[in-house]
Amino acid sequence: MKTTNRLLAVLLSLVLLCSALPFAFAEDATIVDSGTCERTWNSQTHSYEYLTWTLDSTGTLTISGNGQMYDYSYTWDSNASIRRTHAPWGKYYQTIQAVVLEDSVTSICDYAFYNCTALTSVTIGNSVTSIGGYAFYGCTALTSVTIPDSVTSIGGSAFYGCTALVSVTIPDNVTSIGSGAFEYCSSLTSVTIPDSVTSIGSSAFYGCTSLTSVTIGDGVTSIGSYAFNGCTALESVTIPDSVTSIGDHAFYYCSKLTSVTIPDSVTSIGERAFGRYLSTLDGSYYLPTATLLCNKDSYAASWAESNNYPYALLDGTDEENIVSETVNAKLSYSIDKRTRTLTVFNQGKLISFSSYNAPWRKYQRYVETAILSDGCTSVSEQAFYECYNLKRVVLPETIETIDTSAFYRCVSLQEITIPDAVTSIGDSAFGYCSSLQNIVLPEGLQSIGRYAFQYCSSLQSIVIPDSVSQLSDSYAIA
Repeated sequence: MKTTNRLLAVLLSLVLLCSALPFAFAEDATIVDSGTCERTWNSQTHSYEYLTWTLDSTGTLTISGNGQMYDYSYTWDSNASIRRTHAPWGKYYQTIQAVVLEDSVTSICDYAFYNCTALTSVTIGNSVTSIGGYAFYGCTALTSVTIPDSVTSIGGSAFYGCTALVSVTIPDNVTSIGSGAFEYCSSLTSVTIPDSVTSIGSSAFYGCTSLTSVTIGDGVTSIGSYAFNGCTALESVTIPDSVTSIGDHAFYYCSKLTSVTIPDSVTSIGERAFGRYLSTLDGSYYLPTATLLCNKDSYAASWAESNNYPYALLDGTDEENIVSETVNAKLSYSIDKRTRTLTVFNQGKLISFSSYNAPWRKYQRYVETAILSDGCTSVSEQAFYECYNLKRVVLPETIETIDTSAFYRCVSLQEITIPDAVTSIGDSAFGYCSSLQNIVLPEGLQSIGRYAFQYCSSLQSIVIPDSVSQLSDSYAIA
């Protein structure tokens, strides 16, 4: 009995000890290393300031003391073949998991935590007024950061390449966002730029490929070159009335951007501020992306006209935003600049056109969707020849033929359904439609012309129906 009681007492003691272990480890985290930062001169107090640092066994780096941090640079780690911060804690760049800057610290220096690849959390004290250049550059494990209200500036490339950063809060006192501050933060989904910010630096959000929402504050006066370049998930942007200049390539390669509202205050728009290049087997094409929404007498409207860029008038009537023309007794068309839609009205066979001669050709920058009316029986020769921006086509069930080069070099074309009544597809009808991924040929189709689908480089598969009796040559599909 005594043996049993003694055994139970031992087991109970072990249970109590195990339950206390996590707390014991947390309380007894050991100091791995510590030291003093290089001194900095305070011009107001005419004295030197010193900060100290400690790194404990949990990977937490704590920076204490009064004043600003000394600005460091980077050094080369020959063992890992990587650059790292030259700060005194730099040799621990692969093990620092958390950073705590106590309230009396007034700045985060340049290159402070450069390439600290294990860093997941940062606590910034309420006395910090500036975040230096490259401060958190390459901190690829950092998922979120809250910047306190005391901060007034975010330096160039401060969070460059923080690829896991999903959210960031920019406080109301920040006045400038440096060049490349959040460049290649590829997980960042939304950002709100407060009214206190007056300038967005060049490449500030370059390559933020998950960014879907941007709110630009009413204090911003300039948007730097390449500021949002390559933000491929961004769909719409409203520029506030305070902005006067938009830099070169500011919204370039924002491939999903459908509209940008630009106020009358804007008096300067840089080269290729909007649009994208599309590279194909036969060359590269500069294509508009977003429709600019602006007023009729604005600088933005004149810029769009001189750069052959699509725009619609916020203060315009339907007549001013819709282009319409009667070509002949059978054929007319209209283009809605706001929706980038061409509607072709025709009865019977559509007349053929020579290169660049379709009546809507002069407005092709506006055409992203083309709709042919019921009663039209053919898509005629070169009807949409080199309509580079055309993405979607809606054909009526009355269409019987798609003629030679009808959609030749429609390099943006992604979506088209061939009606069941179509019996022939002409030579080069879809040649160089390099964005076309899928197409279904109807069972009644009888002939496919030469080069009909040549260089449709994105087309993954195509089924030739049994009804096809004439397949011109091996180059019909290549």
